[in-house]
Amino acid sequence: MTNQLTVFQGQEVMILTKEDVNVDFKGDFLIRAKDVGIVLEYETSNATKEVLKFCKKDQILTLKNSNISLSVKSTYRKLNNTGEAFITNLALNRVFGKSENHSKIGFMRKLCHLFKRQVDMSVMTICSLIHTFRKLMKLQNYCSSKLLAQ
Repeated sequence: MTNQLTVFQGQEVMILTKEDVNVDFKGDFLIRAKDVGIVLEYETSNATKEVLKFCKKDQILTLKNSNISLSVKSTYRKLNNTGEAFITNLALNRVFGKSENHSKIGFMRKLCHLFKRQVDMSVMTICSLIHTFRKLMKLQNYCSSKLLAQ
């Protein structure tokens, strides 16, 4: 997968793989932190900060235009000159786990659907996303049953 730009609930979300960037990172893809924050409905001015507070330092990369492949540059807008924060899919799992926003379930479904079709995506990441999704569904069912019992 290269230069993946997807839209979720009207918000463009930039996702980059190892082929899209010239930096090494652990995980299978990078996703722009601000996009995640906006999807999870954090205040726009603090969206990036709210996402990054849940991430480990080695799971955050600040990317500049010089880090992006030419194919991505030609199909997507330039990044901020000072760089933009991207997080790995490993950090994304932590952010989903800490977020209380219900839109994360739909966003996780979208990512699972997007990456199930990609041969270069590791099974571990897909399983991790599905596992997290199932945990969230169990939690949601548990909370619903407790509310009905009251």
